[in-house]
Amino acid sequence: PTTDVDKLLGYWTQSPGVRAKDLRPLVESLKRLPDGGTVSLVYFLPPFARERLYTFPMPPRAGEPAMDCHWSSLNFFSDQPEDRFGDPSYAGAYLSKNYYPVQKPSVYGDVIVLTDEKNAGIHSAVYVADDIVFTKNGNNHQQPWMLMRLNNLVAKYAAKGNLRVTAYRHKNS
Repeated sequence: PTTDVDKLLGYWTQSPGVRAKDLRPLVESLKRLPDGGTVSLVYFLPPFARERLYTFPMPPRAGEPAMDCHWSSLNFFSDQPEDRFGDPSYAGAYLSKNYYPVQKPSVYGDVIVLTDEKNAGIHSAVYVADDIVFTKNGNNHQQPWMLMRLNNLVAKYAAKGNLRVTAYRHKNS
């Protein structure tokens, strides 16, 4: 009941695809409850992520993009997915041109990239809040899009060797 609705909505609606006018009535109704209330994080995700969360992609056909972590991370706020993000060289160039490195992920939509000792990007995810990221683990139709704790994600990929965790923020943020 003591939630600052404007501050809460300010965090979640600073990025495209999530609108305060859609969320304000929901959050304000919860605030009016005697003990407050809770709401699923799903309501605060943009359509791309909300529609895919805990689902599996269809097996790809010839010529279709790899719906891997990079494709998923860079399409997180997209109205229409950009298939070129399935090409690692295009995705890397796009990230370099449109994002800048930050000390640590702290803003909704920051892209987290795990790189190996050769500085090759082996995984990416999107920072949601606290220690939670949106991710697609692997270029495999048997792996769902999901939410994970960042430290669990890093531990999962640390088995592949020394990792460096870098966060990037969109230049329009």
